[in-house]
Amino acid sequence: MDTPGKGPLQAGTSPSGKQRSNFKGCCIFFVLVAAVILVAAAVLIPTVLIPRLRDKDKPAGHISKALDRIALACNITRFPDTCKSTIVGTTAAESDSIWIPNLAVAAATDAVTSILSRCRAYNLDPEVIFNATYGSIVDDCLEILQYGLQYLTSSSETLSKFPGPEQNREPPINELRTWVSGALTVTGACSDTLSRIQTVKSAPLRQQANQTFQVVSNALAIVNSFAVYGDDLEKWQPAYFLGNSRGPLSKSARRMLLSTEDSPQFKLRRSNPLSISGGSCESSPNHNSCSSTTGSSLNVAGSLPNWLRSQDRRLLLEESFPIANITVAQDGSGNYTTIQEAVDAAPINSSIRFVIHIKSGVYDEVVRVPFLTKNVMFLGDGINQTIITGNRSVQNPSITTFKSATVGVAGEGFMARGLTILNTAGAVAQQAVALRVSADKSALWQCSLHGFQDTLWAHAFRQFYKDCTISGTVDFVFGNAAAVLQSCTLLARVNLPGKQNVFTAQGRTDPGQWTGFSIQDCTLDGTPDLLQLNSSSQQLTYLGRPWKQYSLTVIMKSYMSAIIDSAGWLPYSGDFAFTTLFYGEYGNTGPGAKTEARVNWSTAITDPAVVTKFQVGQFLHSATWLPSTGIPYTDS
Repeated sequence: MDTPGKGPLQAGTSPSGKQRSNFKGCCIFFVLVAAVILVAAAVLIPTVLIPRLRDKDKPAGHISKALDRIALACNITRFPDTCKSTIVGTTAAESDSIWIPNLAVAAATDAVTSILSRCRAYNLDPEVIFNATYGSIVDDCLEILQYGLQYLTSSSETLSKFPGPEQNREPPINELRTWVSGALTVTGACSDTLSRIQTVKSAPLRQQANQTFQVVSNALAIVNSFAVYGDDLEKWQPAYFLGNSRGPLSKSARRMLLSTEDSPQFKLRRSNPLSISGGSCESSPNHNSCSSTTGSSLNVAGSLPNWLRSQDRRLLLEESFPIANITVAQDGSGNYTTIQEAVDAAPINSSIRFVIHIKSGVYDEVVRVPFLTKNVMFLGDGINQTIITGNRSVQNPSITTFKSATVGVAGEGFMARGLTILNTAGAVAQQAVALRVSADKSALWQCSLHGFQDTLWAHAFRQFYKDCTISGTVDFVFGNAAAVLQSCTLLARVNLPGKQNVFTAQGRTDPGQWTGFSIQDCTLDGTPDLLQLNSSSQQLTYLGRPWKQYSLTVIMKSYMSAIIDSAGWLPYSGDFAFTTLFYGEYGNTGPGAKTEARVNWSTAITDPAVVTKFQVGQFLHSATWLPSTGIPYTDS
């Protein structure tokens, strides 16, 4: 490209002899300058890459030992070469192994910061500005990478003040596993969505996005190994959340189920085992209570995660509605007439619960709870009374799956009770999300979510759903959160002719991620129109299919109706993920629960110890089990 203001020499002209002499002198000068720069670079680059390893007061043996420790730590990662190069780039060569996780997370933070910067630059390129689809894709990356960056920054802060080996390390380790797992989810999502832009200009960005995923994956692997094996690097091994399994879990797979709580390095207390209350729980008409098939009432208080603070537990458990900070009402009787106005009025980074009472009515709007709007609660007047509806879908070129959500939540600590969220785009519209949750420590109780494909996107981090009804057609519960659905009703709807229904599509992208779907004490059935259709012509319905390579879904103590195909699970594409996924079933009932004809890449779990891993306490990182939770984890 020509330099602005300086045109090339015109044809037929040439420099004079004096000009040629000056030109030659300039060339010699620039060659000398270039040589000096190359020599300086040869000296300085290693100093930049390994700043403290070259300190003159550090002996060569110390440097070698530090590099050996880095190599040893990196050998347990999935991408060891990337690990070594990126950690060496930030190393301070400390001898304590706690420094290795800190360096790995710092490298991940740097990588995400860099890809964010590059995305911002690409967003200003005419290729993106004048293409609505490309612009929407890059916007998604810019938003979700910010989530990852914030949680990686929090991880670095946690590691900088990490307790010593004789102290209780469980709480910070649990946070680190959640945050880095979530950062890896959003990094992978950005890489996936950028792959839709197959242009020459975008190639370097796509390559960097893939590299960033590797760096964050390595950080998670190192955090996990440190969590299980402690400070002694010599003992480190890959510490996956769950080993690759086909059929009944092997001994090695069970060892992979080791959690921080089981590790002798952490000297943690174990509480008494859970008691069992039998039967599945169906929502009552007024949605205020839930009873088991044995007639005993489930103790809702005992089934709430420990990370819900006492005031939040009271909000969820009060029979009468708590006092709202602000009210939304379409008739003008509240503070606002739209939900988004109320969300925009909520405080930023609040540590106190902010309750938005949404009165009865149909709110046709797209609602977004931003990342910094924390601890917001939506309190409706009841299912089918307070309704939030939208019809966005990917049929619009400027709408991605991410942007299709009627309600999208990113603010940590989000809670909702007593409302309905819809996406009415229809089965023909393909991906059309009703609710997307990217918020850590989110909890929904007595809510209903209705759509077709991709109704609930449990995107990332820890999520808890209690007494909710979710309906759809294809992959209508999907994502890569650590999500527990407890005492919920999942209903398959009538799909397009010739199409199958699939309840779940879990998207775990790394064996070290503390993510997956745990479906407990739920009902998996069809809507009345689907049941009527199936009586004459079968529309096949499956429990799930592997959206990503390490997909993980466990269904326990749930009722499965006859609409479930005997194979149980559906391939995503060929034999993709058959040897790396984990699909487990335990203690389920109903005509669709028989496992004899299941696909051979799913698992009929028989060991109650395996199921414990997926209970609310361990899966959502609650410190202890509450005795009256009512969640069954052994045979009743």
